[in-house]
Amino acid sequence: MLVSCRLIMLSLTRYETPTLCKSSLFTSFSRNFSFSSTDPTTTIAQGCTLTTDRCFTLHDVQTFLELTGDHNPIHKSPSSSSSSSPILPGLLIAALFPALVGTHFPGVLYASQTLKFRKTAMVGEPLRATVTAVFVSGKGRVKWNTKCIDSSSRVIVEGEALSILKEKRGDS
Repeated sequence: MLVSCRLIMLSLTRYETPTLCKSSLFTSFSRNFSFSSTDPTTTIAQGCTLTTDRCFTLHDVQTFLELTGDHNPIHKSPSSSSSSSPILPGLLIAALFPALVGTHFPGVLYASQTLKFRKTAMVGEPLRATVTAVFVSGKGRVKWNTKCIDSSSRVIVEGEALSILKEKRGDS
């Protein structure tokens, strides 16, 4: 069965509310998940797009820094007088891509990811991450274009990913 997915919106936020964000462009901050298929392990089609909006809090960043051992001060305090927030770690932002794929396709192997960091994003800034299937092989391999933008549609990070969907097992 083929997934009919023109646009799938996921909201993966847990603690955020729109008032924590600098912009109100992205205002859907709930834990509601919606998919275009009732079976998340069905085959994916080229052009399928998965999207999530996220606004990382200072608590999110502190937890990430503690887990990774990152001690770069730009992630702990404002980097300049023009900003009142620290810079988000790029890999924290990029972690939205495998989260999108893995949430929709449980058991998927996220095999590789290339990243190009274009702009910085600040704590509390609303972001939109999108993955789009650009190639789907018959063996469950999916090549994704990945992109995260800010509320002004500026690209923060982009790249490509490869995932391997788990095979559906037939009933014995």
